[in-house]
Amino acid sequence: MPQRVHWLMFLCAGISVTPAAAAPVPEVRIEQRGERFTVSARLSVEVARATAWAVITDYNGLPDFVPDMDESRIVSRAGEPTLVRQTGAWNLFGFRVPVWITARVEEQPMRSVRFHSISGNVRVENGEWRIMDEGGGVAITYRVECTPDFWVPPILGTVLIRRDVRGKLEHVAREMLRRDAAQRTLPSLSLPEPAS
Repeated sequence: MPQRVHWLMFLCAGISVTPAAAAPVPEVRIEQRGERFTVSARLSVEVARATAWAVITDYNGLPDFVPDMDESRIVSRAGEPTLVRQTGAWNLFGFRVPVWITARVEEQPMRSVRFHSISGNVRVENGEWRIMDEGGGVAITYRVECTPDFWVPPILGTVLIRRDVRGKLEHVAREMLRRDAAQRTLPSLSLPEPAS
Protein backbone atom coordinates (compact mmCIF):
# COMPACT_ATOMS: atom_id res chain seq x y z
CA MET A 1 0.00 0.00 0.00
CA PRO A 2 1.47 3.40 -0.92
CA GLN A 3 2.46 5.60 1.98
CA ARG A 4 -0.14 8.26 1.29
CA VAL A 5 -3.34 8.82 3.08
CA HIS A 6 -6.07 11.36 3.32
CA TRP A 7 -5.97 13.76 6.21
CA LEU A 8 -9.11 13.84 8.19
CA MET A 9 -9.13 16.47 10.72
CA PHE A 10 -8.53 20.07 11.05
CA LEU A 11 -10.78 20.15 13.99
CA CYS A 12 -10.70 16.77 15.20
CA ALA A 13 -8.15 18.03 11.57
CA GLY A 14 5.43 28.32 8.07
CA ILE A 15 4.98 28.04 4.31
CA SER A 16 6.64 30.37 1.87
CA VAL A 17 4.57 31.14 -1.20
CA THR A 18 5.40 33.25 -4.20
CA PRO A 19 4.10 36.78 -3.61
CA ALA A 20 1.60 36.52 -6.48
CA ALA A 21 0.02 33.44 -4.90
CA ALA A 22 -2.13 34.90 -2.16
CA ALA A 23 -4.12 32.25 -0.34
CA PRO A 24 -7.78 32.11 -1.32
CA VAL A 25 -10.22 32.89 1.48
CA PRO A 26 -12.27 29.81 2.37
CA GLU A 27 -15.98 29.96 3.18
CA VAL A 28 -16.61 28.19 6.49
CA ARG A 29 -19.93 27.57 8.22
CA ILE A 30 -20.32 25.99 11.65
CA GLU A 31 -23.59 24.85 13.19
CA GLN A 32 -23.92 23.59 16.74
CA ARG A 33 -26.80 21.47 18.00
CA GLY A 34 -26.27 20.35 21.54
CA GLU A 35 -22.76 18.88 21.67
CA ARG A 36 -22.60 18.17 17.92
CA PHE A 37 -20.91 20.48 15.42
CA THR A 38 -21.42 20.44 11.67
CA VAL A 39 -18.64 22.06 9.67
CA SER A 40 -19.12 22.95 6.00
CA ALA A 41 -16.32 24.63 4.07
CA ARG A 42 -15.60 25.53 0.46
CA LEU A 43 -12.39 26.70 -1.13
CA SER A 44 -11.52 27.63 -4.74
CA VAL A 45 -7.88 27.25 -5.76
CA GLU A 46 -6.26 27.84 -9.17
CA VAL A 47 -4.38 24.54 -9.34
CA ALA A 48 -4.69 21.25 -11.21
CA ARG A 49 -6.89 18.56 -9.69
CA ALA A 50 -3.85 16.28 -9.31
CA THR A 51 -2.07 18.91 -7.23
CA ALA A 52 -5.08 19.42 -4.95
CA TRP A 53 -5.43 15.65 -4.53
CA ALA A 54 -1.75 15.22 -3.72
CA VAL A 55 -1.99 17.81 -0.94
CA ILE A 56 -5.15 16.55 0.76
CA THR A 57 -3.86 12.98 0.68
CA ASP A 58 -0.35 13.82 1.89
CA TYR A 59 -0.69 12.35 5.36
CA ASN A 60 2.99 12.08 6.09
CA GLY A 61 3.56 15.70 5.12
CA LEU A 62 0.57 17.26 6.88
CA PRO A 63 2.44 18.45 9.98
CA ASP A 64 4.74 20.42 7.64
CA PHE A 65 1.95 22.72 6.43
CA VAL A 66 -1.15 22.34 8.64
CA PRO A 67 -0.91 24.44 11.82
CA ASP A 68 -1.32 22.48 15.05
CA MET A 69 -1.13 19.11 13.27
CA ASP A 70 1.43 17.22 15.33
CA GLU A 71 1.26 13.77 13.76
CA SER A 72 -0.51 11.99 10.91
CA ARG A 73 0.20 8.42 9.92
CA ILE A 74 -1.32 5.19 8.64
CA VAL A 75 -1.77 2.64 11.41
CA SER A 76 -3.28 -0.19 9.32
CA ARG A 77 -1.36 -2.85 7.42
CA ALA A 78 -1.31 -3.35 3.66
CA GLY A 79 -4.46 -5.10 2.46
CA GLU A 80 -6.53 -3.93 5.44
CA PRO A 81 -9.00 -1.03 5.40
CA THR A 82 -7.07 2.23 5.66
CA LEU A 83 -6.87 3.55 9.22
CA VAL A 84 -5.23 6.87 9.94
CA ARG A 85 -4.21 8.26 13.33
CA GLN A 86 -3.81 11.99 13.73
CA THR A 87 -2.97 14.16 16.69
CA GLY A 88 -3.21 17.90 16.83
CA ALA A 89 -5.04 20.70 18.60
CA TRP A 90 -7.85 23.22 18.51
CA ASN A 91 -6.90 26.70 19.61
CA LEU A 92 -9.65 27.89 21.96
CA PHE A 93 -9.30 31.01 24.10
CA GLY A 94 -5.56 31.04 23.50
CA PHE A 95 -5.28 27.51 24.90
CA ARG A 96 -4.17 24.52 22.88
CA VAL A 97 -6.79 21.79 23.36
CA PRO A 98 -5.27 18.40 22.38
CA VAL A 99 -7.25 16.44 19.80
CA TRP A 100 -6.59 12.92 18.57
CA ILE A 101 -8.49 10.62 16.26
CA THR A 102 -8.14 7.29 14.50
CA ALA A 103 -10.39 7.10 11.47
CA ARG A 104 -11.28 4.74 8.67
CA VAL A 105 -10.76 6.30 5.25
CA GLU A 106 -12.32 5.45 1.89
CA GLU A 107 -10.97 7.16 -1.23
CA GLN A 108 -12.39 7.70 -4.69
CA PRO A 109 -9.12 8.73 -6.35
CA MET A 110 -9.00 12.31 -7.60
CA ARG A 111 -12.61 12.88 -6.46
CA SER A 112 -13.37 12.38 -2.80
CA VAL A 113 -12.29 11.02 0.54
CA ARG A 114 -14.82 9.84 3.12
CA PHE A 115 -13.97 9.15 6.73
CA HIS A 116 -15.38 8.39 10.15
CA SER A 117 -13.70 7.93 13.50
CA ILE A 118 -13.28 4.63 15.26
CA SER A 119 -11.58 6.13 18.32
CA GLY A 120 -10.36 9.43 19.69
CA ASN A 121 -11.56 12.38 21.74
CA VAL A 122 -13.65 13.72 18.85
CA ARG A 123 -16.33 11.45 17.39
CA VAL A 124 -16.50 12.04 13.63
CA GLU A 125 -19.39 10.96 11.46
CA ASN A 126 -20.04 11.60 7.78
CA GLY A 127 -16.74 13.33 7.05
CA GLU A 128 -15.87 14.05 3.43
CA TRP A 129 -13.45 15.96 1.22
CA ARG A 130 -14.53 16.50 -2.39
CA ILE A 131 -12.63 17.98 -5.37
CA MET A 132 -14.46 19.40 -8.40
CA ASP A 133 -13.22 21.22 -11.49
CA GLU A 134 -13.97 24.94 -11.47
CA GLY A 135 -12.78 27.41 -14.09
CA GLY A 136 -9.01 27.08 -14.38
CA GLY A 137 -8.67 25.28 -11.07
CA VAL A 138 -10.66 23.33 -8.52
CA ALA A 139 -13.34 23.79 -5.90
CA ILE A 140 -12.74 21.84 -2.72
CA THR A 141 -15.46 21.11 -0.20
CA TYR A 142 -15.02 19.79 3.31
CA ARG A 143 -17.90 18.64 5.46
CA VAL A 144 -17.90 16.85 8.79
CA GLU A 145 -20.23 16.17 11.69
CA CYS A 146 -18.36 15.77 14.94
CA THR A 147 -18.90 15.65 18.69
CA PRO A 148 -15.96 16.54 20.95
CA ASP A 149 -15.52 14.61 24.19
CA PHE A 150 -14.56 17.89 25.87
CA TRP A 151 -16.61 20.99 26.62
CA VAL A 152 -16.81 23.68 23.93
CA PRO A 153 -18.69 26.85 24.90
CA PRO A 154 -21.79 27.64 22.84
CA ILE A 155 -21.69 30.57 20.39
CA LEU A 156 -18.14 31.67 21.19
CA GLY A 157 -16.93 28.13 20.59
CA THR A 158 -18.37 28.11 17.07
CA VAL A 159 -16.65 31.43 16.31
CA LEU A 160 -13.28 30.09 17.50
CA ILE A 161 -13.65 26.80 15.64
CA ARG A 162 -14.60 28.67 12.44
CA ARG A 163 -11.47 30.81 12.75
CA ASP A 164 -9.31 27.74 13.42
CA VAL A 165 -10.71 25.80 10.44
CA ARG A 166 -10.42 28.83 8.14
CA GLY A 167 -6.76 29.31 9.09
CA LYS A 168 -5.95 25.65 8.46
CA LEU A 169 -7.71 25.70 5.09
CA GLU A 170 -5.73 28.78 4.09
CA HIS A 171 -2.51 26.90 4.80
CA VAL A 172 -3.76 23.96 2.73
CA ALA A 173 -4.46 26.34 -0.17
CA ARG A 174 -1.00 27.89 0.16
CA GLU A 175 0.60 24.46 -0.01
CA MET A 176 -1.38 23.67 -3.17
CA LEU A 177 -0.25 26.94 -4.74
CA ARG A 178 3.35 26.36 -3.64
CA ARG A 179 3.44 22.89 -5.19
CA ASP A 180 1.75 24.12 -8.35
CA ALA A 181 4.32 26.92 -8.73
CA ALA A 182 7.18 24.47 -8.08
CA GLN A 183 5.90 22.10 -10.78
CA ARG A 184 5.67 24.92 -13.30
CA THR A 185 9.23 26.09 -12.60
CA LEU A 186 10.90 22.66 -12.76
CA PRO A 187 13.52 22.61 -15.50
CA SER A 188 12.71 20.25 -18.32
CA LEU A 189 15.09 17.33 -18.41
CA SER A 190 16.66 16.48 -21.72
CA LEU A 191 17.92 12.96 -22.17
CA PRO A 192 21.14 12.32 -24.07
CA GLU A 193 20.79 11.04 -27.62
CA PRO A 194 21.35 7.30 -27.90
CA ALA A 195 24.75 6.35 -29.33
CA SER A 196 24.57 5.15 -32.90
